[in-house]
Amino acid sequence: MHSWQEDEPSLYVSMLIRQSFAEGLGKRFVIYLGDQDRFDHHSAQSSITADYKRLNNEQRLSVYDLFREIETVKHDIDGLSIHISDPSRQADGLVELARLVKSIDLDIMLFSQPSFAELRSQATSNKAIRMLLFHTDDLVEQAYQPQLRCDQYAWQGSSNQALLLIGLSDQQARRIEFQEQKPSIELRIMPEYQGLAQKLTESSDHLSTVSPSFIFRNGWPHHAHINHKKLDPLQQKLNLQQLNGKQWIEDLLYREHPTISPQAHWSKDEVYWGQVLAVIKQRCLKWLIQSSMTTVRSKGVFSYPIITSDSTDQQKVKQVHPFDQDLYRFPLVFGSATQALFSGPKLWKAEIIKHRHLQSKTEETSKENTIAKQFKSRRSGSKYKQRICYGDWILIASLYHKLTRPKMMSWLCHELMEKKSLARSAVLGWLFDHSPVLALLEPRLGISYLKKALIYSDYFTDQNSRSFLHLVCPTLPSNWTSSIHIERVKENYYSADTWIHLEAITDLNTLAFQSNFYALAEACIKTIGDVLRDVATQDYFMLSAPSMEALKAQRKRRMKIVQLAQVWQSKIKKAQMSIYGDQDYLESQILLSFANRWKESEQSLQPFLAYAEVILGSTES
Repeated sequence: MHSWQEDEPSLYVSMLIRQSFAEGLGKRFVIYLGDQDRFDHHSAQSSITADYKRLNNEQRLSVYDLFREIETVKHDIDGLSIHISDPSRQADGLVELARLVKSIDLDIMLFSQPSFAELRSQATSNKAIRMLLFHTDDLVEQAYQPQLRCDQYAWQGSSNQALLLIGLSDQQARRIEFQEQKPSIELRIMPEYQGLAQKLTESSDHLSTVSPSFIFRNGWPHHAHINHKKLDPLQQKLNLQQLNGKQWIEDLLYREHPTISPQAHWSKDEVYWGQVLAVIKQRCLKWLIQSSMTTVRSKGVFSYPIITSDSTDQQKVKQVHPFDQDLYRFPLVFGSATQALFSGPKLWKAEIIKHRHLQSKTEETSKENTIAKQFKSRRSGSKYKQRICYGDWILIASLYHKLTRPKMMSWLCHELMEKKSLARSAVLGWLFDHSPVLALLEPRLGISYLKKALIYSDYFTDQNSRSFLHLVCPTLPSNWTSSIHIERVKENYYSADTWIHLEAITDLNTLAFQSNFYALAEACIKTIGDVLRDVATQDYFMLSAPSMEALKAQRKRRMKIVQLAQVWQSKIKKAQMSIYGDQDYLESQILLSFANRWKESEQSLQPFLAYAEVILGSTES
């Protein structure tokens, strides 16, 4: 950690969040500042520990250290949000931090207990407050009061609070953005701010096994006492109205068939959401660990080549395990999908119907699709990024096989959706829409969704979502080859379902090619190579069809499957021609590293490619 002097600006910090979507517009770096008067000055010179265990555990940090951390992620965030009870108590440090943050073109949102009028009154005699208001773009005034909880606006925790746009630039545009931002409840697991504390102190690489959990509503933490102790769902006291909620949690996680009425509803307070958080936190982390261990058992220590920067800021290609790269980089943020699932069947049904209606409107005209508009505005230069709830992605993927069991799906379609037409597709569509990870795990069902979604979204091109999906890619080959769709039969060695499954994987490879997603391509090529390794070449192309046109179509589809590695040849040749010093050199080295790993799988496909050329030659002649 930077060794600050007594006259150097510093701040008393309670909590740091690298990525947040609830404390302002877009993705935010968030700082919760404590009360300087409560700080023990005898320990002021001690370095901050690697494990923040309590929300009120304030530590003194250098402003310049904080700014360096913000600067490292400036391309991934839209601004800085600061929570403080009284800005006047730390005004000098705040002004210096605000000045530095504005110098790198990030906006500042300040949550303050004193009103704007009070701060302006202080500013007449306090230069620091005057300069702080000058650098602030948006101000939320008044303290949060739980008894006045309000869900009208995303930035408003309680009805006594007000938002003021005090920055001089783009006030009208920001006002529209704030109005469009919807209220939400977020359940977060945030190990990343522990990593930040380690980086500042230059401590060891050991990460604490304690993973602090925080409940946020519209960006405001609720009842800090549940944040820093273990939450055991069995020890929490639910009121009588919430017994249905406990039963619904158990139905979703443990039972094959729901035992609760589709019309059931109950109150959701912090104790209930504390139970939900404890359960889904355990389930998500267990799913991640099990997935990783499956890969380790099948392949040993798995790693990906990525671009890294050393201490001299020189970039290089390094082999990094996906967990080392990602697990502590992304918080498990639980958003709308988790809220719909655990608020009960009645609300979940409403969300599915709403989603189905939105999809129908999309098919009719994209102009009426609000989601498409959001993505369109972002692609046309909109400043604010689309919200990504990685916790939702993992949670739905971990629940998928449970939710699609015959009894559960029958209950969803017949009782919950009341036997409405296309009920199964509506449920699956809702699941896929809230978890692209699921679309990768189930390519046969998910490929059509991904093809449509990629028109508006950037799941594979956005660096954050791609890095997160690196966690899943090593698990895909074992998942795909053990799928129920891979079925051996007497005729043609594999069933028709198998070929449809492999065609979907081939289509995924095409999407990976279009977005240069090498890790996904590796999973596709390895899977096809493993499945076809024991297949006789002539049997693979020995097809029967009612007509010559149908035969040609089948043969073309079979050829497309075995040619999936060839689509990369042009890019590989271009990468081989890249010389040191070119701007694409490092990216080329990564592609070539993957290409070398693909060779074993490609060798399994060579006989099929050779036979395909013979067939094409005989057809042309």
